[in-house]
Amino acid sequence: YGILLTYFFDLRFAVQFSYIVAQHNFDFTVNHQEYSGTLGVNTLSFDVKYYLNVQNVTKGLADFNPYLFGGFSQISREQKTDGQIEITKDSAFGFQIGIGTEFPMMKNKLHLGLEALYQYVNFSGEGNYLVVNNTKTNTKPSGDVIRMQAILGFNF
Repeated sequence: YGILLTYFFDLRFAVQFSYIVAQHNFDFTVNHQEYSGTLGVNTLSFDVKYYLNVQNVTKGLADFNPYLFGGFSQISREQKTDGQIEITKDSAFGFQIGIGTEFPMMKNKLHLGLEALYQYVNFSGEGNYLVVNNTKTNTKPSGDVIRMQAILGFNF
């Protein structure tokens, strides 16, 4: 879940600031010992959006209001392993590109949006084997993100 704020310069160009929070559970086994916990991810993003020209298509397709966007993010993650006091924190810089669409509702006062994005993130230690209690595992964490989200927007 999160919050997004979009400012339109005109009908084609806009900038978007967003803050997204995600929580994930993990569970794996190393040397017959099971580890589980949670991984929290916070993303602060800045994007530039370009809305495609749909004036020359049929009215039904024009209501889709498609757009392309790209930008950069600051991503932080926090790992809490069950049974351990230590909390692992890490942050990285990322770049993203994506596509989206908006459907107007309630005489353009409200809209439903759908977005899909690819986010390239390079956390420290990415691509190296995960080490737990000084034991190397067979897991290589990666940081890239593919995200699909629904957006409920209010115009004011």
